[in-house]
Amino acid sequence: MTAKLANPVVTGVRCLSDVYRGSFAGSIYSLSSGQGKCGVAVIRVSGAEAGTALKEVGRFVRLPGPRRAVLRRLWHPVTARLIDRGLVVWFPGPASFTGEDSCEFHVHGGPAVVTTTLQALGSIPGLRPAEPGEFTKRAFQNGKLDLTEVEGLADLIAAETELQHRQALRQMEGDLASLYSGWTQRLTTSTASLEAHIDFSEDDNLDDGILEKGHLLSVSRLTQSPKSRFTDGCLLGWYKT
Repeated sequence: MTAKLANPVVTGVRCLSDVYRGSFAGSIYSLSSGQGKCGVAVIRVSGAEAGTALKEVGRFVRLPGPRRAVLRRLWHPVTARLIDRGLVVWFPGPASFTGEDSCEFHVHGGPAVVTTTLQALGSIPGLRPAEPGEFTKRAFQNGKLDLTEVEGLADLIAAETELQHRQALRQMEGDLASLYSGWTQRLTTSTASLEAHIDFSEDDNLDDGILEKGHLLSVSRLTQSPKSRFTDGCLLGWYKT
C-alpha cells in the first residue's frame, strides 16, 4: 500500500500557525469596503467579542441566525444615539473568513455614518482597530487560507487588468497549491526509488538501468517545470522573493 503524502502547503500552514499563534490577540474591527463616500460601507468584526459587538450595536437579545442578512437599527452603546439603519450578518466560527466568530455591519457609506459606527465599536471593551491585513493573517493562522491563497487574494485586490484578474483567481482556487503538491509527490517518489537503488543495487530483483530510465528522467523533467512556469507567468509570486 502506498503511503499517503502530507500536503506541503497544509504542513507549512500548521508550522507557521504555531509561530503566529497568540500574535493577534483580542477582537478587531475595520472598514472593509475602502475609504470615501459610497452607497454602502461594510465594517467587519472578528474575534471572541464579535457577538457582543453585534448585540451592543444592534441591540439584540439573542444573536440572529448565522449567515442571514438582518435589517436593524444601529445604536451607539455609550451615547445611546441612533447611528443608522442597515444590514447586519452574523458568522459564527469556525465557518467564517477568519475562522473566528465574526460579524459585518452594512451601513450607508457617508463619512459621518462610518466614523460613528467605528467609534461605537471602539467603545466596546475588548475591541480594537485591526492592523493592515490582520483579517487575512487570522484566516491564515486558523487554516482558512494557505500561503498561496493569501498571495492570490492580495493579487486579486491589486489586479488592474483582465490577465492579472484571471491569474489571481487561479491562484486563489488552489492551482498553485496543487502544482506544488504534485512536485512534492514526484520528488518524494524519486527520492524513495533512489534510496532503494542505493540499498539494494546488487539485488537481482532490480532491472539494470531502471533508475536512469525512470526517475532520473522524471526529475530532469521536473526541473524544467518551474522554468516553463516562469515564461507563462504562472509563478508570479516567485518574482517577489
